[in-house]
Amino acid sequence: MLPSRVLRGSCRAGCPRPPAGERRGGHSVAREAEPPHHLRGSCGAVRPVISSAGSSRESATATAVDSSRVQVSDAWSLERALSNLVLSLRSWTLNTAAALAAGAVLGSITRLLEADTSAVGRAVYLVLNEAWPWSALAFCVGLVCASRTASAALAAVSLAAAVAAYYVVQSQTTWAGSLSASLPWGAVALMVGPIGGLAGNLARMSGLRGLPFRLMIPVLAVVETSGRLQAEVSVQGHVGETAWTVTRFAAVAVSLALPVHCVLIDRRSRPARPFLRQGRASGRRSSSCRGPASKRS
Repeated sequence: MLPSRVLRGSCRAGCPRPPAGERRGGHSVAREAEPPHHLRGSCGAVRPVISSAGSSRESATATAVDSSRVQVSDAWSLERALSNLVLSLRSWTLNTAAALAAGAVLGSITRLLEADTSAVGRAVYLVLNEAWPWSALAFCVGLVCASRTASAALAAVSLAAAVAAYYVVQSQTTWAGSLSASLPWGAVALMVGPIGGLAGNLARMSGLRGLPFRLMIPVLAVVETSGRLQAEVSVQGHVGETAWTVTRFAAVAVSLALPVHCVLIDRRSRPARPFLRQGRASGRRSSSCRGPASKRS
């Protein structure tokens, strides 16, 4: 059985506690030098000293982990940038192809209907051969584009493709003649196209800010058809009069419907006024605070 002095010299955690002092032969023996305070445990035991080699090894490991994390984040950001670049190039290619196709279709249909002798074909040709359908093409191209720069560029490209297709399809002259005939109108398309594209892009704005730009094509159709009804109805006859009258009626209807629609949407999306809500809330509180006596009176 161990002596009680030895039992008292150890803590619960099993750490040996240095003896306070012993007597040998009636003389007190001085205690050994105790370790510094920062090397003792809570029970007085000596803490193990971590070597500098272990600390340097741990710091090197932490540095390597941080560097690997930085490399992974850099690789991920580079991959995201490349994917965004590929998507932007793909969308630009698709938008350019769609603008070219739309212009080619408009120019080809207008040119093919020019030789149509039926009443319906003649009426459609008279409508498509005006300025406002070609301006509407540039407007629609700008309307579907989110960027103003892309709207202006693609609208000009689309109108140039329409002019080229108009003079190429069923051309009765040589390539040199078609090119010389299309150059003036191609220059006009390159000047008018960006204006229509920007107007279409600005028409994307909600509320009253985009309303003037949305009214541009209907107002242009009303003005042009009214002028043709006064100047060319004697030349085109009943077919031209009917086509331009119907077109003007539809343009006037659209010009009246767009402001009404804008006002209704703006009123529906407008939040309730704060002072009206506060007045209603105060009215409810005052009515709920009335006692039975005030109600009887």
